[in-house]
Amino acid sequence: MRHGCYASTVAVVPYGPLAEDPDLYREFCEGVIDYWRPVGPSEEQLAQAIADLQWRDARVPLYEASLLANTGRALEWEEGLADREGHELEVAAACRRWLTSKLRRI
Repeated sequence: MRHGCYASTVAVVPYGPLAEDPDLYREFCEGVIDYWRPVGPSEEQLAQAIADLQWRDARVPLYEASLLANTGRALEWEEGLADREGHELEVAAACRRWLTSKLRRI
């Protein structure tokens, strides 16, 4: 099972130290989709993928800031992210690289 930036779907978590507003996510996606004006299901799927990747990309600086401010304790609620000291920043950097590569393929 994949989680975090590697998950196949975006999970908006409305609780915890990095809580997100599900309504804000929906509005963001609608704005991205409106911007691209997709025609047909394939283009709609691509526009949604772009929105999801941009949303995830915006999370990385928040994770990094939380890690630096709280030495990783704030992210312990996300399974697998705080396995060993210093690993959190490596995971954040890997997520950024993965998201960038996905955006380049679209």
